[in-house]
This record gives sequence, C-alpha cells and structure tokens, in this order.
Amino acid sequence: MLKKEIASHVVVFLIFWLLIALLKWHWGLPVLAQALKFGLFGLGGILGTIVLDFDQFFFIWTYPQEGSSMMVVNLWKQRRYKEALFLTAETARYRTKLMFHNSLMQGVMVVLAFWVITSSTSMMAKGLVLGMLLHLLKDEVELLRNKKEDFLHQLLWWPVKAEINNDQQKLFVVGMGIVFGLLSVLV
Repeated sequence: MLKKEIASHVVVFLIFWLLIALLKWHWGLPVLAQALKFGLFGLGGILGTIVLDFDQFFFIWTYPQEGSSMMVVNLWKQRRYKEALFLTAETARYRTKLMFHNSLMQGVMVVLAFWVITSSTSMMAKGLVLGMLLHLLKDEVELLRNKKEDFLHQLLWWPVKAEINNDQQKLFVVGMGIVFGLLSVLV
C-alpha cells in the first residue's frame, strides 16, 4: 500500500513534469542548462508529493489516543520502524483531521505557491509547491471518482464550521484544478 501510494503520486507528477518540460523548454539555451533546470523542478516536485504525507505522522502525534496511533507508536518504541510505516500507510484511510489535506491549508498552499512561482528563480522550489498542490488535487479527484464524497468531505472540511454540500465540494475541487493549471502556466 505504501509503495503503491507513493508510486501513484510520483507517476502523476512525472507526467506533469514531462508536460511542463516539453512546453517550457527553451531550445535556444544549452541542453545541459535546460536539463539541470527541469531536473531540479522534477526533484522538487517529487519531494513535494512525498512531504505532504507527513501529516499522517503529525496526526499520530497529535491524536495519540486513537487506536491506530497507539499501535504505530508502540511499534516505533519497539524499533520496528518498517512495520510502523506500513501500519501508518494501511490505516491512512481512517484519518481525516490531517494538517495538510484540508481546504484551509490548501488555500494557504495556493498563496504560498503563487508567491514562490512569481518571486523565486528556484525551479526546485517551484516544483516543490506544485508537487504539493498536485498531490492534493490527485487525492481529491481520486476520492470523487471512487464515489467517496463523504470521506473527502471529512478530509477537506473538518476545520470549517460552515455546511458544505457535495456540489460545493465538487466545485471546490474543480476550482483548485483551475488554480493549479493557472499556476502551472506561470512556471
């Protein structure tokens, strides 16, 4: 499960990376400089897709009374790190109060991404923020495709006190897709 989850995010980012590299390649510049530039963008993007899942660990530390959290902490204390990681991945679908996978943090990430993309020359930083946003978008679209609107609702809207229905939720995901597309054009 853990390898499959990471691999699916990395594959989606690599497809995005290839598209950006093809569209933004400057043929007049030296090939080595372009390869380095887009290589750093790709490295940043892969890191961004992976780092977002660290909120699973934040959940375990923030909610230690939860059943899966106690089991992971117990395995960690026994230095059975690999088993703790796999248990964290296997029980991820039961965690909804995640630090990075909610609508408020996604709004913060959009602002951060806009700032990084428009004010930084670092392709690695640009890849990092776009990788993070693509990770969230991929998860959200996948949950909608698999008819898991209730889980997506718990994941996105737990910090928000307003009532959000499924149509509004779908509109949010479509809006985030459009924002991601616009940010991608700015790279």
